[in-house]
Amino acid sequence: IHPIAIVLSISFFVYLILTSAESINVSRVRKEVMLFSSFLILVVIFFIYKKAFFLHGFNVIYQNIPKGILSNFFKDINLIETSIRIGIFPIVFGAIGIFSGFRKNKDMVIILSSILLSIVLLLTFKLMSFSIGLILLGLILAILSALGFERVFAYIQLTKWSKCLNYFKIFMLLLIIVTLIWPSYTGAINVIENTIDDGELNALFWLRDETEEDSIVISLPNEGHYITSIAKRKNVMDTNFLLVENIDIVFNDVIRVYDTESQVKALQVLSKYDVRYIY
Repeated sequence: IHPIAIVLSISFFVYLILTSAESINVSRVRKEVMLFSSFLILVVIFFIYKKAFFLHGFNVIYQNIPKGILSNFFKDINLIETSIRIGIFPIVFGAIGIFSGFRKNKDMVIILSSILLSIVLLLTFKLMSFSIGLILLGLILAILSALGFERVFAYIQLTKWSKCLNYFKIFMLLLIIVTLIWPSYTGAINVIENTIDDGELNALFWLRDETEEDSIVISLPNEGHYITSIAKRKNVMDTNFLLVENIDIVFNDVIRVYDTESQVKALQVLSKYDVRYIY
């Protein structure tokens, strides 16, 4: 039911191209399942998001994100940043897994490679959120890297270094901890430390307990959900952009309240949206 399901439909198409290039016969039943699944995905997505399709047309793919922050969601692929975020091990051993799987015509490797290629294409043409794309790439490469490890360990056993295989495995485990597990842990700690604190919670509780129920509160978009979920008040904007009309005007108005030096301009915006409180 999430729009990202469209990746699966694209992957089916890429899969058929790859199998054709490798002269692999795909059964009629499998083709029919792919066609039916793709049709079902498109119908369900259109049914759920039909209002957004009618409102934005093809631009719905950009989720109606304001132009001021659109570049934060849809970025150019940067190899260095991608390698740091996903990790060098999943990329290297995932590539080895793809190479060895294609040599043996392993069907599952071709399927996973089709999904991987579809994600890369969508990221290249900025048709997918960069963060979601990296998450999916990381998952697929992690699965494929298992084949890569298997291939590398099997090769070492055929060399004179076979007696050191256990030491090599321990060394690899330590590198994985240093390059993958530890950065993930420190990143999680950083997110926790920068999340909402007690002072902000007290302010939101005050809004909930001391203000009129029909009060409208203005906040930065990324804090808008605090207003609705904790303070139980209506906000001017949050990060649910999809069905907001004139999104750029609303976004610019909200930002103007916080960065303008003119009280008159700020009061004009507050009056426009009938705002009673500023968070």
